Amino acid sequence: PAIMDSGTSCLVIPGDTLGGRLKNSPFDDFTNLWDEGTSFWVTVGGKTFEIPYSSWFLQETKQTCVQPAPAGMQGLLIGDVFFREYMVEFDMMDEGRPIIGIAKLNKEYTPVKTAELGMYKLHQAPRQKLQLLKGEETMYSAEHSERLDQVDQVPIFNKKGTQYFM
Repeated sequence: PAIMDSGTSCLVIPGDTLGGRLKNSPFDDFTNLWDEGTSFWVTVGGKTFEIPYSSWFLQETKQTCVQPAPAGMQGLLIGDVFFREYMVEFDMMDEGRPIIGIAKLNKEYTPVKTAELGMYKLHQAPRQKLQLLKGEETMYSAEHSERLDQVDQVPIFNKKGTQYFM
């Protein structure tokens, strides 16, 4: 098992054999075998994600950002080394079935510096679409309309002019 935690800086891997369930200590193996340019691979929900060397090796201090897990911890703690490469969204709306969405982070995206939509300057965030949806009570429940009032969307553009809302 693993925990994704944006408050953890490094990748934390088992520092022992987990009571004999593993043949080797993963952290000892890492310490003995790591090399420049080596990636980690983590599988989440059947999909494999690469954590490249540049993400877990801190060039400025010449140190790895991989640590042994505290005694008794049963699994991985996946921290910022993962979040440097992937956009992760935690959807906790359904307590019975929380969802984690993961997408490759495009490091070329930059937030919009002013309230602007393409070439049009705005005095506030665009709300026309939200106001249109809010009036459609037959299509959307009152609860949905209340949620629309609670949502702020921040427009983000890539260099090709494609706009995304976060």
